[in-house]
Amino acid sequence: MKIVHAFIALLFVTAAANAQTKKISAARGNFNRLLNQAHLTFKSPLGAIETPVVKNKEINYHYALKYPKRGLEIRYLVVPFTGKPVKLKPAPAGKFLGSIDTAIIHKFDNYSMKLATNAGGGIKDKNIQMGGFPADVCKKDFGADRVSYWMIPVKNNSFGTSYKFCNMVAIHKDNAGEVYVFYLCNSIGDLTKAFKEIGPHNIYYSLRFK
Repeated sequence: MKIVHAFIALLFVTAAANAQTKKISAARGNFNRLLNQAHLTFKSPLGAIETPVVKNKEINYHYALKYPKRGLEIRYLVVPFTGKPVKLKPAPAGKFLGSIDTAIIHKFDNYSMKLATNAGGGIKDKNIQMGGFPADVCKKDFGADRVSYWMIPVKNNSFGTSYKFCNMVAIHKDNAGEVYVFYLCNSIGDLTKAFKEIGPHNIYYSLRFK
């Protein structure tokens, strides 16, 4: 009987592993499709492994990677541009977030704030901190027009699962789309250590607009 029970248990484990593999494969396919639609290139962070997308009520993201031994997970949400192309002049060098079309900037900032709030637990938190990069840095490092970053204390087990801290990077390119990257871990110290040891160019600059 013990052999039969062990065999049945093995079948359940194998079935679960196969189902997880299928979910990851489907997520990868959808992620690649969205990357193409948003005119993005992606280089998988060095040493990261794929992990299933966690269904939650806060943020419906598309793809995820993790570093199990570091307690670090990276989640990606891609939003391709679907409207009528807008003619815009290049933003002045050094200008924060490159604001020349107020409506576009406000929409990008408002959605970023909503995602940051949801990642933190769904309630506005004064401890959420936000910053951004000058327009020339956005273009050089991300091929983007606007990039902001958010430091978010995580107070929920829905999107955050067991993590306590999130660094969200919001990247926008006019007439191409937006991508939101969530670096989930337990503290900003853990995140900083991982970035230093893995190398920022091997993890932080994995996405770039064409």
